[in-house]
Amino acid sequence: MVNAIQTGDVIGGILSVGFLAWDVVSIAAGIVTFGGATVVMQGVKGALRGGIKAVLKRGSKAVVKQVAKQVAQGAELAKAIAKHTDDLIPFGKKMATGKAKGVTEEVVEKVKQLIPDKPPANMDNARKGIYGEHVADVHVHNQGHTKLNGDLTKSTDAPKGKGIDGVWKGANPPPEYIITEAKYGSSKLGRTKDGKQMSDKWIDKRIEKAVGKKEAIKIRSAMRRGQVEKQLINVDKVGKVTVEIL
Repeated sequence: MVNAIQTGDVIGGILSVGFLAWDVVSIAAGIVTFGGATVVMQGVKGALRGGIKAVLKRGSKAVVKQVAKQVAQGAELAKAIAKHTDDLIPFGKKMATGKAKGVTEEVVEKVKQLIPDKPPANMDNARKGIYGEHVADVHVHNQGHTKLNGDLTKSTDAPKGKGIDGVWKGANPPPEYIITEAKYGSSKLGRTKDGKQMSDKWIDKRIEKAVGKKEAIKIRSAMRRGQVEKQLINVDKVGKVTVEIL
């Protein structure tokens, strides 16, 4: 890094700073994952470095742009791993006990789930809705909350209908539960025969279908005690998230 700065190598300097940050994150992650995250991150870093070298060798006019993209992707992955070391502990334990077969692929796939997809091109309204739910789910999951009504929504999922988007167990109560509704772009809360979306009546009519009878009883009780937070999550066309507490 010092050499790059001294010799005016701008790209080299950017890469060195980026990879220094990557190393710090990977070591910190490794401490709480029995080395698992560090091993994976160093492997991914090697792949990124190899890809960047290949770009540099081509010498095209788009070199700086492509390098910046590689570094940005690496930074996203590093931040995701740093935030979710608890999720990676099982993989680190496998490595520590010598049961490492296929672990790298498992960890990379796990981390990918923590990074929202980019907005797909030419989305119709149904696809916009799914994309909004996907980004919202990743956002709430990344706060440490646990989704109770199925897996995190993927941007490639089929439309789900008009039920509750997300029911979550709060990571650090209060609140005990969080209920989310995702909207993409200028989309607004709608009105139904059960009242406005996200109203108490609207939720009550749909909560059992979302999480089952047993969990629904707990959530209704929590609602009466003021322990359920309702979040309207707006996702704009570039994937930026804005949260409004209803």
